[in-house]
Amino acid sequence: MNYDLLALDMRTMAFASSVSGFLMAATMLGIYQAGMRARALLDWLGAGMALGLGHLVGTLSLFGALPLPEDIGAGLANLMISLGFVFVLTGVQRYLGNHVRSAALLAVIAALFVAGLVLDLLRENSSPRVLVFAALHMLLLGWAG
Repeated sequence: MNYDLLALDMRTMAFASSVSGFLMAATMLGIYQAGMRARALLDWLGAGMALGLGHLVGTLSLFGALPLPEDIGAGLANLMISLGFVFVLTGVQRYLGNHVRSAALLAVIAALFVAGLVLDLLRENSSPRVLVFAALHMLLLGWAG
């Protein structure tokens, strides 16, 4: 069997991730509007929007459909996706009644965004950038879990 025919390409995966984020946001808004007024729903709505936008910006910039340099497009995509994961964590903390601790995480994300624009290692090579952000995202999702 030729498994190459079954594989999804990068554009399809990124588009599906983007749509998934926007659907999450729409679902959270619908639940909130239906009467469940938990503040965590708004955090998760923000997460869906940030994840959807991050994947969309990343895909469009990766394939030259945005008028941005590749490093800035990748930086914005990573910033939005990381912000989405912070919103997921914030929503979980808020839903469980725990103290919301997001200021330090936002500072880390801002520092990584700036580092991705000014440090040659992260700006010019996608492998270190992917490793750094994948580790951050795993940490945030593990914490939320």
